[in-house]
Amino acid sequence: MSTTAKPIAWMWTYDGEIRALRINLDQGVLQWHDSIECHCADDGSFAEQTFPEYLRLGVPGGIGEVPTDVLAELAGTIAALQQP
Repeated sequence: MSTTAKPIAWMWTYDGEIRALRINLDQGVLQWHDSIECHCADDGSFAEQTFPEYLRLGVPGGIGEVPTDVLAELAGTIAALQQP
């Protein structure tokens, strides 16, 4: 990854609900959240995608509209993580 730090987590609102995305660096997956709740029982993710899945399929259904600045930062982070 480049020496410039890239974001690995984002939060935004959609339709009055808080949505979130986190990159799990250990597993190499995107963890999408359709609400922010207690994560006591599990990791709380709504959907998980590998980088190739996201690049092929885009945002999973049920998440709603993701702000363009979040998508731009995500694209930059994925590109940086995939560099040798």
